[in-house]
Amino acid sequence: MTTQPFDVNIALKHPERVITRNGKKISEIHKLNLSSRHSFNLVVVIEDSAIFFNEDGKFFPQEKGVTRDFGYDLFLLPDYKEKFVNVYTNHHNDLYVGGLFDTLEIAKSAIKTRLSEYHIGYIYLKTIKITSLPYEPNCNQKEAL
Repeated sequence: MTTQPFDVNIALKHPERVITRNGKKISEIHKLNLSSRHSFNLVVVIEDSAIFFNEDGKFFPQEKGVTRDFGYDLFLLPDYKEKFVNVYTNHHNDLYVGGLFDTLEIAKSAIKTRLSEYHIGYIYLKTIKITSLPYEPNCNQKEAL
């Protein structure tokens, strides 16, 4: 699974992207305004348990020279891009993809227009969600030729 380092600002805006080292998704994240002596000011709900983390997403403080792995440190999932396409067939059973839409609602609203105005005789089959990772120029991705 591809993950990114934890960023508290992104996590608070997009909690659906937060995941633990051992693959558990969180359901809530809250930042508490505590005194400076309390470094564990993030409260994260994981499987109906509230767990404290520091702002670096660490579950347990790291002591110098000691590595602990509890499986709870926080990471971010990549920011996936979603698009939707409508799939049609004709009387020859040929498949056609119609449009590339930003939301499911827009894709669904385009079905009637496409069938009545552009492709009379076509039959709508389904709407498919396409999910992809954003292009990251520094991660050695190769361009498709």
